[in-house]
Amino acid sequence: MWATILIILAILILALSIIKIWLDLKRGKPKGFIIKEGIFLLLVAVVLLVIDVRFLGKPGVREKKEEVPKLEERAGLESDPVKRLLVQLQDYIGGLGKTDKPQLKLLFKKGMEYRMKEDYSNALETFRLGLDLKLKDSEKIALYILMGNSSAFLKDYENADYFYYEAVSLSEEIKNDTALVVSLTNLALLNQIAEDLDKALENYLKLLEVFKRTGNKRAEQNTYANIGLIYQMKGDLDSASV
Repeated sequence: MWATILIILAILILALSIIKIWLDLKRGKPKGFIIKEGIFLLLVAVVLLVIDVRFLGKPGVREKKEEVPKLEERAGLESDPVKRLLVQLQDYIGGLGKTDKPQLKLLFKKGMEYRMKEDYSNALETFRLGLDLKLKDSEKIALYILMGNSSAFLKDYENADYFYYEAVSLSEEIKNDTALVVSLTNLALLNQIAEDLDKALENYLKLLEVFKRTGNKRAEQNTYANIGLIYQMKGDLDSASV
């Protein structure tokens, strides 16, 4: 950036020098004065060019190019399959952020703050307190999913499994496809983490049926890819290629 600015300034000064010398000659100014003034302006332009080439052109002095963000984090995810699956877990808020229940809104906000600090134990207990309140079904589902996610990060896979199944059951009961997709997705990811490939396959197939019914072609294709991956992990290469 600075290099470009200096080059532009140098070019402008050179151009102005030529124009100034031409105007001074036209006005009949003494040639000695004109030459001195012209030389001064030319020297300024040359100095700017030298600064650009010798200093800003050196490695480490020119402004750094934007680095690829979170390279180490991505490398860590690639080497840790569990972490890679955990970060894919989805939230379903279900109106918790805009609820008209002050206590529920406070618990949701506090729980999310704990989670941002990676204090999943306190996040889980805070979300759990919300279940004691009088809730809409969508709010219950949201809390179940948030609790499932917190449990998964605590490596309490049994509890996470329970919370996700509760979310799936209630989502099916009230025909909430959005919540059902999140619940089944998280459940399938949890099954993969626990290396229960049969359960993972079962839940991806259920998810596939939801996408077929709702006409979500892109999500349907992604789910087929996940199903193929599970078949590969099971060693069933014939089914994986279907």
